[in-house]
Amino acid sequence: MRYLLIVATLLLTACGFHLRGQGTGAAFPFTTATVSGGGGTANALREYLSVLPDVKLLDKPGPDTPQIDVVSEGDNQKVLTVNSSGRVSEYRVYYTVRFRVRQGDNYLIDDGKVQLFRDYTYDENNPLGEDAEKAQLVEGMQRDASQNILRRITAAARNAEKIKANPPPPKLSPTEQMIKSLQ
Repeated sequence: MRYLLIVATLLLTACGFHLRGQGTGAAFPFTTATVSGGGGTANALREYLSVLPDVKLLDKPGPDTPQIDVVSEGDNQKVLTVNSSGRVSEYRVYYTVRFRVRQGDNYLIDDGKVQLFRDYTYDENNPLGEDAEKAQLVEGMQRDASQNILRRITAAARNAEKIKANPPPPKLSPTEQMIKSLQ
């Protein structure tokens, strides 16, 4: 049994399997960062960035320091299902975060948006427990949103590096396009 477990582990690592955020190139691409905003997602971003070994969380951004601005975040709840008596039996909680990331005068992400939702069963006999369950769902979505934002920042930084390394050809005027097509 132990041998089978070792073989399975070796096969998974040999095929390139890795947990989300743990593979090559998944590390946060900056050594410093700042986060503005006072909600749960901004706090989760600060918490996560502060424990990364190669990243220093700053109070004020420098010229090459990315600033993550959590512009707004909030949750909303809608009825998902009702029972045969017409009473709510399930809710869906939506969580939305709007953010932007700038580095100096350039925006890596100008108008980012993360939307998440979770469903939960409502028990009318235990409204206090249901409120606590909703609060836990929102807290989990805040952590998930922070991870999603960090993955988007990593992808945007990689894309910006590719554009710098291989800039697109300059746009030609209509006259230059016609001359080039005749050649």
